[in-house]
Amino acid sequence: EKLGLQGSAPPPFAHMQAIHWEALRPKMEEIFLTRTRDEWCEIFDETDACVAPILSPTEAFEHPHNVARKSFVDVGGSRQPRPAPRFARTDPPTPNPPHELGADTQSVLRGLGISEEDVAAVLRAGFLGRNLVEELLSSDFEVVVFDRARPDAMLAERGVSFVQGDLTDASACERAMPEGIDAVFHVAGNTTHWKLGDALQTKVNVDGTRAVAAAAIRRGAGRFILTSSIAAFGFQSERVTEDTISSALQSSINYFRTKRRAELEVLKALERGLDAVILNPANIIGRYDASGWSRFFRLIEEGSLPGVPSGSGSFCHAREVARAHVAAFERGRTGHHYLLGGVDATFLEVVQRIGALLDRPVPKRPIPAFVSKAAGQLSLWGSYLTRREPDLTPEKAALLSADLLCSSDKAEEELAYRPVALQVMLEDCYRWLCEEGLAKSGLDGRRPAQ
Repeated sequence: EKLGLQGSAPPPFAHMQAIHWEALRPKMEEIFLTRTRDEWCEIFDETDACVAPILSPTEAFEHPHNVARKSFVDVGGSRQPRPAPRFARTDPPTPNPPHELGADTQSVLRGLGISEEDVAAVLRAGFLGRNLVEELLSSDFEVVVFDRARPDAMLAERGVSFVQGDLTDASACERAMPEGIDAVFHVAGNTTHWKLGDALQTKVNVDGTRAVAAAAIRRGAGRFILTSSIAAFGFQSERVTEDTISSALQSSINYFRTKRRAELEVLKALERGLDAVILNPANIIGRYDASGWSRFFRLIEEGSLPGVPSGSGSFCHAREVARAHVAAFERGRTGHHYLLGGVDATFLEVVQRIGALLDRPVPKRPIPAFVSKAAGQLSLWGSYLTRREPDLTPEKAALLSADLLCSSDKAEEELAYRPVALQVMLEDCYRWLCEEGLAKSGLDGRRPAQ
């Protein structure tokens, strides 16, 4: 009756028989699309038909039925459902308040079998972001950091505001972003090179970038600076420039694909009014790195480096990359890419320089690419049992066996980007590792890196 099916009603109880569902579904869908949800609620109000609206969490909290029954309770600023059923004389206890965001990070990581050292590395991740915050503070910016990690006490003392949240949550991104903010620096990213981490990496790198870009548009941000990577250009047979056609979407490495897809999300957002600049750093070395190239310091110090990969790459200093971000905000051209490299070196040279800093022996020649790739495949199979990302995977082996070099001429000319000597980068990284107790100091008598 309420659906207007009096003349063509289905057999009695047809909705309870699976053989009728395929025929009923399109008919019911067509009918329900003729009115809004609230109109249907009014039609079925005060009937005994099994019809109820689908409510958002906010609507569920405020629905008269739930309010009358006191179905939800506010606990520590968080609305939670009360236990059911409830009795007249025995009131169940109030639910516990939710844990502070990030409070259980360390215990969860340890529960997954991650070592104390790797837990510390995860919690110190995002070292480029830390360098960028310090550069923004020195340039008299008021800084708001949106991160899933706990606020940094030292930066908070310097006036940095922190908002905890997940960048894949579009509404959280928008709530965290002040209206009319001058610039959004999207530095966050997932850099794993492990197949079991591909799904999360895609969610963070692609969906997260889409969410942050959309929030920047809605909040009227002045400029949007995306930290991409040289990886977004894919493997190339010649030195990469901003005019190089990307092959990343055809890569077998998910990190390459997701960094390029993130760029495409930003370029699409240009059509909706986003004023964006894209930076493509090469291999970054510098302070606050506890999980990137700094891992070679640990492996060499422990004497557990299995070998040296045969590839080469361009290298850039974290501090100079941070400065390039500020320059991109000030004078970068909308929709343009800027590659950040400057110093080319084989990975063997990098390892030998680290060995000299640590006064530890290192291999004198690289291992063949096919050996690295075979070892990476074996490690991958082992990781299916341990559920931990190994030091070497097929993706890492492919990357470290390749020669991926870039030109920084455009950034040097337009952003005043300044390449730094490889030795200075490594000393700067090593000094910070020593300060944090992650390496034994051997630079006491040396001049601080400039």
